[in-house]
Amino acid sequence: MNAIRVWKESICSITYLWSRLFLLRGILVALFMTITILAPPPQALAAPSTKELAKKAFKRGRLAFDQERYPEALQAFEEAYQRFPLPLMLYNIANVYERLRLYPQAIKHYKAFVKTGKDANGEAADKLERLENKTKDWVEVTFMSDPAGAQIRLFTKQHPPLGETPLRQKLPASDNLMIYVAMPGGKIIKKSVLISSGLKRQTINIKLPKPSAYVRVIGSPEQAQVNSGDQSAQSLPALLKLSTGDHELSITASGYLPSKRIVTLRSVHSQNAPLTLEVNLKNSEGVGLISLDVSVAGALLFIDGLPKGQSPFNDPIELSEGEHLIELKGPQGGQYQKTIQLKAGETTQLNVDFDSVKPWLSRDQLTLGLLSLGGTSLLTGLVLGGIALNANGNLEDCRAHELCARRQGELDRAQALRAYATSADIFTVLGLLVGGAGGTLYWLDHRKVNQPTLTPSMKIQTLTGGASLSTELKF
Repeated sequence: MNAIRVWKESICSITYLWSRLFLLRGILVALFMTITILAPPPQALAAPSTKELAKKAFKRGRLAFDQERYPEALQAFEEAYQRFPLPLMLYNIANVYERLRLYPQAIKHYKAFVKTGKDANGEAADKLERLENKTKDWVEVTFMSDPAGAQIRLFTKQHPPLGETPLRQKLPASDNLMIYVAMPGGKIIKKSVLISSGLKRQTINIKLPKPSAYVRVIGSPEQAQVNSGDQSAQSLPALLKLSTGDHELSITASGYLPSKRIVTLRSVHSQNAPLTLEVNLKNSEGVGLISLDVSVAGALLFIDGLPKGQSPFNDPIELSEGEHLIELKGPQGGQYQKTIQLKAGETTQLNVDFDSVKPWLSRDQLTLGLLSLGGTSLLTGLVLGGIALNANGNLEDCRAHELCARRQGELDRAQALRAYATSADIFTVLGLLVGGAGGTLYWLDHRKVNQPTLTPSMKIQTLTGGASLSTELKF
């Protein structure tokens, strides 16, 4: 029994020791994992400094420069300067630009280096003066492209890009300057340009092929045809490959009204992600379309006497089949009128040029009409003024006779005088206004020509019991 108890006690002791060992191992594992997580990675501990990266870039640049791989040397020197901007690196960049014959860029960096005060022996200043004298008579060339934003390279396609259009660069006169043009990420195009001598400035316009873009047309009916330029599809849905920019799509189908849509495609409209356009054509039974192209904006449209808006008319107008009266009234007075016979399912095109449509009354006719009306009114005023003077004489005679004065006869004659005088004043003033308007138009039309002008004048003379009005027109 004692042996068994000792054995059991030994077993318990061993079990206790193992549990303690497992606990200690767990603590050590947890401590190791914590140290591993908190400790920085070996790369971070050994990461090179910015200065060391700049030195490596400089060494690459110097090796490329010695091997006359100047575009690579330029890229390496610029990287070194960006990482650690030592002034001497500006001199190296300028030196590479000079070897690439990009003298304006070399001048810019030589100037920047001289300003740092590190040009101890004056070598950079001498190079700067030499290049400025060499380029002083060069032509300032402006490169333009359609579309804008194209990169321009000179001499070889390995040369660094000068920038994106529009850009300026001073260049020597040349009969065959090679340039390389490309949109960012696009194909490089080689072109030969002429830089004319004797000019101070010159603009070179470059037409670039537009990148492809896609439009997907969905809708109904399925048998609808889609056309845009030389691209077409015979059914819906349709996928058309076009170029970036604005395009007009024509969608037609038998028994349906045609439709035209304007879409704007961009480079993001790829074959896998095209611009989607939904078109549902209307049945053409008993219905037609009229398309209006008006030369001026603001012309008022009337169809069968009803107002239908004003130009421009971007979309065709839907009308019932049959006869319709089309009227257009231009903003400057011109008028167009035509009766059309509209057929179902068809589009009738009307082109209205208001420059060729004569107004119902010309400027000369209006001027002559105003002068004539003004003269007639003045003449009527003069006649009525004469009648008023005669009525005034009758009134004076009545007042001088005792059987007429202060009686009904004097009252009647006074009222007649007042009516004639008022009418004379009205016609005279109207004649002056209308005739003056006609004279103004005449003067405006003939002011550049040394011709006599119309000068109206008016005189008023007081008389006993009234007044005398006289008018005069001088040409």
